[in-house]
Amino acid sequence: MKKVLSRIIAMAIAVILFAAPTATVSAATLPTLVMNVDGIKVYRYIPDPYSLSANQSLILNDTTTSDGYWKVPAGNKFTFNVTLSDNAVNQYQRVLVVGKKQGMITYTDISSYKYPQFNLPALPYDEEYQFWLVAITDLSVAGYDGYVRVD
Repeated sequence: MKKVLSRIIAMAIAVILFAAPTATVSAATLPTLVMNVDGIKVYRYIPDPYSLSANQSLILNDTTTSDGYWKVPAGNKFTFNVTLSDNAVNQYQRVLVVGKKQGMITYTDISSYKYPQFNLPALPYDEEYQFWLVAITDLSVAGYDGYVRVD
């Protein structure tokens, strides 16, 4: 009986030790702000890309705001880019762009672009946007960026 109990305890300790690094890796996949200059904010998942399974979604937040929305002043255009990891061949995604004041703005077609880009028009009022990335197939997100511009 003592042998069985000691083996169970040994297995439990092994499971705990091997599970601990997994928790650390998943916690490390939060977006890291790497640039915030003149209306340009660039985020990267460091050290590893953020992996999504098919049918999972991810909100690509502006972590410098309390609610995660990207703030765009009236009269400014806004460009938002997503960067998928290098192994992004045959990975398909869809992006939902939501405007806080006017509700849903656009639900993009399914695409397999490694660098999907979204150009939002200038509006006569301040707007706040949220971007939802929906994985159609398994994919890895390396980062994203958004910038306000006047043309």
